[in-house]
Amino acid sequence: MRNVMKYLGIMSVSLACAGPLFATSGYPFASVAVVQQSVATVKGQVVDEKGEPIIGANVIVEGTTNGMITDLDGNFSLQCPVGSTLKASYIGYLTRTVKVTGNMNALKIILKEDAETLEEVVVVGYGTMKKSDLTGSVTSVNAEEMMKRNPVNLGQGLQGAAAGVSVIRSSGSPDGGFNIRIRGVATVNGSSDPLYVVDGVQVGTSIDFLNPNDVESIEILKDASATAIYGTRGANGVIMITTKNGSKGKAQVNFSANYSLQFNNNKIDVADADLFAKAVRESCRNGSVMTNLAFGEEYIGKLNSIDWQDEMSRTALQQNYNLSASGGTEATQANLSVGYLNNEGVVIESYFKRLTARANITHKVKDFIFGWYGSHASQPFGGISE
Repeated sequence: MRNVMKYLGIMSVSLACAGPLFATSGYPFASVAVVQQSVATVKGQVVDEKGEPIIGANVIVEGTTNGMITDLDGNFSLQCPVGSTLKASYIGYLTRTVKVTGNMNALKIILKEDAETLEEVVVVGYGTMKKSDLTGSVTSVNAEEMMKRNPVNLGQGLQGAAAGVSVIRSSGSPDGGFNIRIRGVATVNGSSDPLYVVDGVQVGTSIDFLNPNDVESIEILKDASATAIYGTRGANGVIMITTKNGSKGKAQVNFSANYSLQFNNNKIDVADADLFAKAVRESCRNGSVMTNLAFGEEYIGKLNSIDWQDEMSRTALQQNYNLSASGGTEATQANLSVGYLNNEGVVIESYFKRLTARANITHKVKDFIFGWYGSHASQPFGGISE
């Protein structure tokens, strides 16, 4: 009996010791508490260097889609994991990151102005201005970013490059131009084409003759204040193009060659000769139109199928070569360039070729600057009508 009581006593002590250990490590309550402590509530305000609240700033947990924009007072409130990083950003300001160490109720994020962006010079109708001083609606197109897409012409380069600017190709032929519309369709002067200004000279209603490789910058003037200097001619917007100039320093020579293939990837599915003949034979038989069928069984198998889409199309090669040289001294700067484009059309006998040559030379004599600019473009093209 004593042995039994001793055994029960040992079991009760063992269970008493095991109970807390089991509750601590096995029950889900402890793990839930840990998860709750890992989520922090962050409340704060985004301000500039002067302490003014920034309305509409973007505050997001880095690497996630969890975020919000600040209200009229620059305030925000987010729940995010402890150890994560908050990223605050706004146009014209440098992005700021903050590490979340726990609950924060009065976090203040100060954004500094992006001096490089604000000091950027923008070409307008009457000269140049700093971006920070600009009040009109002007969009700048980065020529370097545009050239990464290897556009054949400027119309293709402007597609999707600026908000409020619609660029639609007028036809599918290799020499087809583009219809460019800024902020919709206008009615002044009975035309919706914008005004094109190249190096301060108005060039009419087309810029297809320009080689995109010669372009330094593109500014698109949209609203009335930006286009006022051009009067009614700028009613549909103005596209200002500045070509590359020479710079002082050692001469630089650049050469580029691009190749691409074009083909018809959306062919119309049509019946072959055998299927067409059988369909005609069946329709005649069902309608009792004729007793002596034109497509007899002995002839159908001898028909040759010709896919006229294949006969009139091809895999077209596009070649684009550009050679440029620039350099100069304190007094004289020059930029010379030559470009050649050979664009075979997908439709046989259609093609577009463009040869451009450009020279831009400036020379300073005391307080006077003399400049000479010359360009030539030859654009032969052909089609199946030839």
